[in-house]
Amino acid sequence: MKIHIVAGIMLVVALCARGSVSYSTGPISENTVIPNGNPVGVTFNVDVTSSDVTAGDVIRGLTVGLDISGGYNGGLVAYLVAPNGTLVELLNQPGSASSPFGYGGSGLNVTLADGSQCIQATSETPGVLFSGTYGAAGSLSSVNGSVADGDWTLFFANLGSGGSSGKLLNFTLNLTAVPEPVGMGLGIFGGLVVLRWLLGRIWRLESPPD
Repeated sequence: MKIHIVAGIMLVVALCARGSVSYSTGPISENTVIPNGNPVGVTFNVDVTSSDVTAGDVIRGLTVGLDISGGYNGGLVAYLVAPNGTLVELLNQPGSASSPFGYGGSGLNVTLADGSQCIQATSETPGVLFSGTYGAAGSLSSVNGSVADGDWTLFFANLGSGGSSGKLLNFTLNLTAVPEPVGMGLGIFGGLVVLRWLLGRIWRLESPPD
């Protein structure tokens, strides 16, 4: 009897328990120019499909990797738009919190993640590539609870004028997604129905005749 109950519980787990799924894009585009002094900027579209994450899964976590060479860091503006239309501000002229001109460096290779010091207000070392993990200009968690699959849009512009234009070498979108709550609840309910049926069958088979 105990063996059958354990088997039933394992069946429920197999039917309805699915953990988080992680997805990362590869390089979006190499050597794509971000023209200086041009608010129109450049736009990239990323299609996260059901082959990357299960359709309907919702976002539990997001980090963004940015690798840019050249240009003027203090003029960079960037934002990300999730499939449901939520806009997340990634960069807003980094360094402008402490200087009206922002960071004077050229090029950066950073990971943006909530819980880290904001990239807008940290300090830079002259002559050294700006790198590390920082908080975005906005809150990345604002996309939590929305669907992971669909079209994501990344926008870049450099409002600084003069000097050479920067280039986007790599952009990485790192998503952690989990089953949509309603779907997961239906899965659990269905699993419990199966378990109840299975236990009923076991009880009838093992009950002694009158």
